[in-house]
Amino acid sequence: MLIAPDRTLLLEAMQYRDTGASLARSDNFLSQLPADGRDYVSGFIYQNLALNLPQNLVRNSTPSLICLYGEQDRIVLSSKAMIGTNLSNIAGLSGLIDQVRFK
Repeated sequence: MLIAPDRTLLLEAMQYRDTGASLARSDNFLSQLPADGRDYVSGFIYQNLALNLPQNLVRNSTPSLICLYGEQDRIVLSSKAMIGTNLSNIAGLSGLIDQVRFK
């Protein structure tokens, strides 16, 4: 599933797919995979600001990847980056978590 904040970015993502470019072939993405030994994920949150913002704004920005693993009674997060204490708000997951919690 592709999600983007506007139609232009969505069309751009579809063009990448049509040309064969993918996250699975991206060195930036692959270098961020956690070294937790798991060869599957239930979902992930990937951010690479350098792709969409001028270089002078993202000079010190590095891509970040958070892998989500759905288990029987919890969702486990794993990342090479430091995961903040308020991850659900940062990642925009609070609404999704509330939906899952109340169903």
